[in-house]
Amino acid sequence: MRAELELVLCCARTEVNLITAKRISTLLHAEIDYELFLGLALSHRVVPLVYKNLYHAKFGPVPQQVLEDLKRFYLANVYRSLTMSKELMSILKLFAANGIPAIPYKGPVLAISLYGHAALREFDDLDILVAKEDVTNAVDLLISQGYRLQKHFVCSTNRLHFEADLQCHWEYKLRSKNDQVAVELHCLEGGRAYSYPFEFGSFWESGYSERIGNEKVRMIKPESMLLVLCIHGAKHCWARLQWLCDVAELLRASKDLDWEMVIEQASTAKCERILFHGVLLAHDLLDAPLSRELIALGKRDPKVDLLTAQKKRWLTSNSYPYASKKLQIFLYHFRTLKCNKGKIQYFLNQFSYFLPYVPRAIRYTEMEEYRLSLPRSLFFLYYLIRLLKLSTKYSMILLKFYWDVASEKKRRKSLG
Repeated sequence: MRAELELVLCCARTEVNLITAKRISTLLHAEIDYELFLGLALSHRVVPLVYKNLYHAKFGPVPQQVLEDLKRFYLANVYRSLTMSKELMSILKLFAANGIPAIPYKGPVLAISLYGHAALREFDDLDILVAKEDVTNAVDLLISQGYRLQKHFVCSTNRLHFEADLQCHWEYKLRSKNDQVAVELHCLEGGRAYSYPFEFGSFWESGYSERIGNEKVRMIKPESMLLVLCIHGAKHCWARLQWLCDVAELLRASKDLDWEMVIEQASTAKCERILFHGVLLAHDLLDAPLSRELIALGKRDPKVDLLTAQKKRWLTSNSYPYASKKLQIFLYHFRTLKCNKGKIQYFLNQFSYFLPYVPRAIRYTEMEEYRLSLPRSLFFLYYLIRLLKLSTKYSMILLKFYWDVASEKKRRKSLG
């Protein structure tokens, strides 16, 4: 592992113990490529933590220009965090006034509850969980405040079509009129990569209220939040250290975590492998606290060690499977799934990954999606239906052509 990456790992935490502090000091006295170091901190979205630990704690010599660059990025994040935190409180008040229960997660709420301050975690949008039956009204309320749905979701001005679209998707992205704030309304966590349903009702009933500023906010209990964070990180192949930091900070902040409940929830959702892969990664790379019993329990599944080793190779080689490497993403996700039913479900949900290689003519249209609203688990059927419809349509055209030709021949023959 390069010294620059190791330095980022050592700084990407809210608490630096004596062992880590000594390692940071040793690394700072070594030869560091600070351009690469800054690039890694930026790409992994951990600049606030790196700034906090290098600027205020004197572990060793750091070039003044590097500190100034970190400070500039940090202050920009402070402004963005405060702006978005204020907007989140306004949205939650709006929803509450209109009888829409909502749970914010990730974003400023996660930053405050785990990191102690909204400015210590970078975020680009506000993630809000709502019940599926409330999502249409929630979208309408945001639009009334000047928000607009992103183009992907604006398929028709027809109200019935709009509501049908809302029934087909699991998240709805909106932007404020000044483009400064992005909001994502979620019905289910997991989305396309993983099909594990976490219903809003269970989150709301088992959650707790916490005061954020002057407002009380409904929060997801830590046991459920840990599972959500592990699924979210695995969905994105843990391409950012920030997502591992979230897991590590949750484990540090929740020392009395009910692990029996966590494992039971993971077992019910068929994602024990995803859970242990995430927490063991956080333990190995960020020294997240885990008992020997939990480490041993996670390593009972040999695939967990293989996935962890694969992730470390991606990290140390600075090579991640982004959109251009869909096969790598598919295989990684496939290996994180333990049960055969989950693998089949994932394969069907990922059918559209191969659509770039399918002729454009047979891709389904938005209008067909509205006329036949299918659950996301059967989404791949839209393409088969489209193919069947086109086959039927052009078969009828061909039959009509032959019928017309035969009729013309018969007419000419009768005329002599």
